[in-house]
Amino acid sequence: MPCDVTVAAEGCRFGAPEGDCLAQAMEIARKIAGNDRSAVELTKQAINRSCEIMGMGSEPEAQMIRGT
Repeated sequence: MPCDVTVAAEGCRFGAPEGDCLAQAMEIARKIAGNDRSAVELTKQAINRSCEIMGMGSEPEAQMIRGT
């Protein structure tokens, strides 16, 4: 799934039609929602911590990844 997210984000950033971006985002959200809630929460915490350690806390891409 990480590749799916990267492809979707890049497509939207470089002018893919808005409807396509929304459809891709919804498909990714369905995949995430299909996982165990605890696993998703722990993964998000790990991503947030990694971004903090790498000093990416305020960059726009980090905010997109972290959902802030």
